[in-house]
Amino acid sequence: MAEILLEIHGLPLEKLRAQGYDGACNMSGKHNGVQEIVRRSAPDALYVHYKAHCLNLAVVHSCKEPIIRTMMPVVQECAFAFHYSAKRLEAFSDELKDDQDVKEAMDRKTKLKSLCETRWISRPDALSTFKTAFLVVVHTLEHLVTQHDDKAAIYLSSILRFDFIVGLVACEHILCLVVHLSLFLQDPKCDMLSAIEECRVVLTQLNDARNNQQVWDALFEEAVSLADQFDVEPT
Repeated sequence: MAEILLEIHGLPLEKLRAQGYDGACNMSGKHNGVQEIVRRSAPDALYVHYKAHCLNLAVVHSCKEPIIRTMMPVVQECAFAFHYSAKRLEAFSDELKDDQDVKEAMDRKTKLKSLCETRWISRPDALSTFKTAFLVVVHTLEHLVTQHDDKAAIYLSSILRFDFIVGLVACEHILCLVVHLSLFLQDPKCDMLSAIEECRVVLTQLNDARNNQQVWDALFEEAVSLADQFDVEPT
């Protein structure tokens, strides 16, 4: 099958020097995995664990911190709540129409984005949208509470907590530094040397941010500013 597909796309098997997949055993297995099946016809095609997937796994591991692990599901549940309920989505749209500043900041987006379950590296966009629309989300949930929407009350209680707000602000900032690298690694023109150099650049950015108190002070102040709008006390 591999030979047929490569032939269809005009890729001579004898010139194959590398192959990259995720780390699942059906792909990477050294006995019956895809990489081994391909190497039977192309012995020089060394298997490499797909680096964009490695980056995704690193992000998943990093997001196991309690403050992030509890924040992410709330964002997802709120997005689903608005997306799969016409009543809630209409209420969100009405609130968005009344807030021109948020509407402009959302750059023509009209609803919240759900978090991809597997591609965590794509989550910054969803977190940015949620943070930008936070004011509208809160006002929508408050309106739904007056309409006796019990779940809206639960969501409202979950997001009007300072640990949620500071987790949202910090996680969105950090993942935005990494998302460019993921896109870079998936570029067909990317080679190993340029990939290594780009990784070094991102690592330098992350280390500089980690050791720069001004960065964390700015993130904390952003979280405080967001919380102050709803009398949420910084803790």
